[in-house]
Amino acid sequence: MDEIQRVYSKLESLFSKFNFPARRIYNVDETEVSTVHTTSRIIASKGTKQVGTIISWERGKNITVCCAVSAAGDYIPPMFIFPRQRMSPQLQCDGPTGALYKCSKNGWMTSELFTVWLEHFAKETSASIDNHFLLIMDIHSNQSHIIVFIFLLERERHPHHFNISYRLQPLDLTFCGPLKSTFNKECETFLKTHAAEKITPYDIAKLFNQAYGRVSSVEKATNGFKRNGIWPLNRNVYSDEDFMAAMNLSPPGEGSVLSLIDDDNQIEGTSQQLV
Repeated sequence: MDEIQRVYSKLESLFSKFNFPARRIYNVDETEVSTVHTTSRIIASKGTKQVGTIISWERGKNITVCCAVSAAGDYIPPMFIFPRQRMSPQLQCDGPTGALYKCSKNGWMTSELFTVWLEHFAKETSASIDNHFLLIMDIHSNQSHIIVFIFLLERERHPHHFNISYRLQPLDLTFCGPLKSTFNKECETFLKTHAAEKITPYDIAKLFNQAYGRVSSVEKATNGFKRNGIWPLNRNVYSDEDFMAAMNLSPPGEGSVLSLIDDDNQIEGTSQQLV
C-alpha cells in the first residue's frame, strides 16, 4: 500500500501543478481482436449429445487495436495494427471514423508505430507546450514506448505529460472486457447471416466498429477513472485486501502494479509485489 499511496501523492502533485481537467487526463491501452472469435456460452437441454455453434474456419490472426479515452468520456479514434507487410485500403472498410490503420510483422505495437500513435493523439487533442495532458499507460509491457515518449518530450514535439502506470487501468476496468464480448457477438451474428463464409482481416474493421459504437459510452469511460481513484482523485479507493487478492490471482513470478515517471522524465520506482 505504501507504493500505491506514492502514486496518489504524485497525482496530487501533478493535478496541483498542471490543474488537469478531466478532458486532459487520458488512458491508452492495447487490446487484441482476431479472425477467430471466442464463442458465447451455449445453453441446451439436459442430455443433448451434440451441441455446437458457428465459428470462422480461418486460421486465427490477431490484430492489435490501440484505444484511448479521457476521464471526461472523450474517445480518441483507435489505431489498428494488422499482421502483414503492406496496408490495403480494403482493411479499412467501414471502420471507425478517424481511425488509423498500420501494419507490423506480427500485428503488435512497435516503438515506431507508437510514435505514429502519439502524432495521432497530439492531433486529436491539440496537445502543445502550453497544453499539457496526463497520459496513463501500461509501461511494464511497453518499455520501448516509454523511451520513444521521453525522446519526444525532450524534443518538445509532443509535451503531453506522461506520468503514471499500473495494471488496473481505466480501460481495463470498464471498457476492454465489454468491447471484446460485444465484438464476439458481432462475429457470431456475421457468421449466422453469411452462410459458408469466414471472417477475414478485411471484415475486422467493420465488426470492430459495430462493437465499438455500442460500447464506447461516456459512462464506461468515466467509471473506469472513478473506480481506480484517478478522477476524481481518491487515494482510499483500494485497501490492502484488494491487492492481496490481485496478487493471489497473478501468474507465478509476475509482479504488481506500479511505476511512474517523474517531472524530469526519469523512470521512478519499479514493479513490486505488494505483500
